[in-house]
Amino acid sequence: MPGKSRIIIDTDPGLDDVLAMLYAFAAKREELEIALISLTFGNVDVQNCLKNVMSTFHAINREQEWRQQNDRPRGFEALEAAPPIVALGADKPVQDQIIMADFFHAWRNLFNVAKDDPEPTSDLPAGSNVAKTAEEHRLFTPSTLPAHKVMLQLLRDNPPDSFTIVAIGPLTNLALAAAEDVETFLRVKNVVVMGGTIDAPGNITPLGEFNTHADTIAFSRILSLTSPNPHTTVPVQPSPHDPTISTASNTLPPYPYPFPSPKRLRLTLVPLDITTPHLLTESHFSSKVRPIAENGSPLAGWVTAFMKHAWRKTSDESGLALHDPLAVWVAQDLEHVGWIDDRAGSVGGMGGGSRVGGVGALSSKDAGGSTSDTPSERGDSEPIFTLQPSTDMRVETAGQWTRGACVVDRRGKAKPREWGTGRETAERQARDSAGDGGNAGLGPDAEESPSDRGGWKNDAKGNRVDVLVGTPVWPMRTESTQSQTQTHTQIPHDEVFAEKLMARVFAVG
Repeated sequence: MPGKSRIIIDTDPGLDDVLAMLYAFAAKREELEIALISLTFGNVDVQNCLKNVMSTFHAINREQEWRQQNDRPRGFEALEAAPPIVALGADKPVQDQIIMADFFHAWRNLFNVAKDDPEPTSDLPAGSNVAKTAEEHRLFTPSTLPAHKVMLQLLRDNPPDSFTIVAIGPLTNLALAAAEDVETFLRVKNVVVMGGTIDAPGNITPLGEFNTHADTIAFSRILSLTSPNPHTTVPVQPSPHDPTISTASNTLPPYPYPFPSPKRLRLTLVPLDITTPHLLTESHFSSKVRPIAENGSPLAGWVTAFMKHAWRKTSDESGLALHDPLAVWVAQDLEHVGWIDDRAGSVGGMGGGSRVGGVGALSSKDAGGSTSDTPSERGDSEPIFTLQPSTDMRVETAGQWTRGACVVDRRGKAKPREWGTGRETAERQARDSAGDGGNAGLGPDAEESPSDRGGWKNDAKGNRVDVLVGTPVWPMRTESTQSQTQTHTQIPHDEVFAEKLMARVFAVG
């Protein structure tokens, strides 16, 4: 049996964040440990994030009582086995203007679902902190420390590579942690980020995904830690005395140079390209959850109440994209089921094989990222994820219309010709050879090539992001027809994860 995954969830609880937490909490005790719920502004302000988390714990508590009274397994083993710490984090971005998505995720207690719920959710006073509102709740441990400090404490007090951070909101807390102690931050095993978009349209601007757009500086600073030389991609921040910068902003110091750690951050990006096609439709949800809600399940009733508002607010009838829950799935299972390189076909993760280096343009796979019809057709014995490893992806931090856009180089990886002749070239090569990353005269401090602004073709520069482009195609499901015969049908790709989520959270087949 695969080892237990240990995760930190950094979140801005709106609708799909709550579904993501429920999916994590409902794991088996031997599958997953959630060490920390780190809260940040984003979908709603950070105090209302706290209220939504409290409501989630309250709903789980009632659900467990109901299941026990009805001789059902209590569920939520991972949560009971190791109650997480809950800590408040950033209430504003590092530098950008504050934006939130409360137009969709509402402002208080998930659309005030207490109005629709016969047993009201927790109603916590405005301005409370975690310690005041926790009241010794059995399902979590409150902390009065800022979330980024708790994150650093966990990383510092445990062996390297103990935790994966699942970041499903703006990356402000992560940026604060890395700015305070980058060597401790780099003890993290992996950072799985739900954010960005490569080819798919944005969801807050034509090119921008919300989590990226909400704090572009934080997002870019974390991405830069994947670079062999972070100073080559980290955004330059203005002085805090710059009159054009809001007094509410927190400019962060540059990373040390030379960089103090040889370790690069491993970051797995779960962009809109792969999350958007994974849908939870109202009809699919109702067919699975409505029967147990009618039987009295408090959790099913609570989730149904706030999901009704989500269906009303979606722009079409396609369903709710499971952006954040998908990132939790990846964080838990990526190392256990393995992955293949989309460009070279080599196997990584548990299956062995080597991670193929190199940076190239993203493939033209369909937006759903499916690799083939079934695992057997690929020759795999297990479901498997598909990555494009070591992709040089950067985030636009300054554009008027393109802020938050993810940029990749689609020109190929041919090296620029060396420029200059004679003594000038010899001096440049000597100056840069100590950090040339294998490219004489093209080290991290090399003068920029006229044909390669930004050092995109220089292996010593640029970010190295693992981009998720495919999710496992799970086995066939069995259905009963009116004639009582058994038929086998392939689960539609956009329903695979929704089926998995509902089965775990609501204990339905």
